[in-house]
Amino acid sequence: MLNNPLKIFFSGIGGSGVSAIACFMADRGQKVVGSDRSFDSNPKHPLYTILKSKGIVIVPQDGNGIDPSFDFVVFSTAVEHDKPEFAKATSLGIPIRPNL
Repeated sequence: MLNNPLKIFFSGIGGSGVSAIACFMADRGQKVVGSDRSFDSNPKHPLYTILKSKGIVIVPQDGNGIDPSFDFVVFSTAVEHDKPEFAKATSLGIPIRPNL
């Protein structure tokens, strides 16, 4: 476990690339929170269960899950910049990292 883990938010965590990165970071002791519109409409999605089993907190994709305590936010390329989470992260001055 890390002495000072990062707290990372993943918007679009249900995508294959973003979910893999989120799991990798959680497995290395980082604090991971994420959202995905597919989980909002289908909380029984199989990937939802996998992410939760790794200790990843899943929140609705409405912007309320983001607060100033995050070190940075990763946005899937599938998440449009006009969505509430992008506006919230920007307004709080949280660094934004693209999913590369």
